[in-house]
Amino acid sequence: MDSVFSGVLLYNMVKRLATPGAEMKILRWILVILLVLYIVGVVPSFNEGVVALFRNPMIKVVLLIFIVVVSYMDHVLGILLAIAYISSVLMAPPQKPTP
Repeated sequence: MDSVFSGVLLYNMVKRLATPGAEMKILRWILVILLVLYIVGVVPSFNEGVVALFRNPMIKVVLLIFIVVVSYMDHVLGILLAIAYISSVLMAPPQKPTP
């Protein structure tokens, strides 16, 4: 029941970001700038803890669902989130096989 409630909350939050209010436009631009800075600056300098987080299949599923929900409401933010996700996964060094 909590997951349904949190999904509805997430949906409403994303829907409010996509509404054409002046304060929401400012917040949207702030999110766009933060995503671009993340893609350009943070992704190349991941440590092992963040890499392990992106290797977790459950985190991958949650992030992909989040990207789909955001893309449904705002195409620009959805594309930037998808680029951030793909660059995060691709920039992570491959996992070393255990002997």
